[in-house]
This record gives sequence, C-alpha cells and structure tokens, in this order.
Amino acid sequence: MQINEKLKEVYANLPRGSKKLIVEESGLSHKTVYNFLNGEDCSFKTFIQMNKAIIKVRKKIQASIEECENNLNG
Repeated sequence: MQINEKLKEVYANLPRGSKKLIVEESGLSHKTVYNFLNGEDCSFKTFIQMNKAIIKVRKKIQASIEECENNLNG
C-alpha cells in the first residue's frame, strides 16, 4: 500500500476532533495538517512531525477509550 493511501486510511479511522489535536501536537498549521492527511506532498521534516504527532494523538485517544471502559466496567 502506498503512503498516500495509508494516510487516507489513518485519517478515516481517527475520531472527530483529532485533526485539531494533531495541529496542537505538531505545531503545524491547519492547512498543512489537512494537506498531509489528504495525501499531498510535503517536506521530510513535516512528514516526521506529522507522524510523531499522529502517534501521540492515537496514544491519547487509546488511553481515553481505556479509561472510559474502566469507568463503565468498574
């Protein structure tokens, strides 16, 4: 699978509001994040920043989901 297709898949699987969190984590503009997530070309530096930010956001979301599940179960 090519990177652009994979990015679109990742973006589609993120919950609502994730783009804002990615913007905050990466320090990039909304437009840059939007372009990146829609598969447009970017610099290598931007690519690295975005990947790090997406990993952090996904971890935060996962932790939030686990916390909610624990509250419901316990």
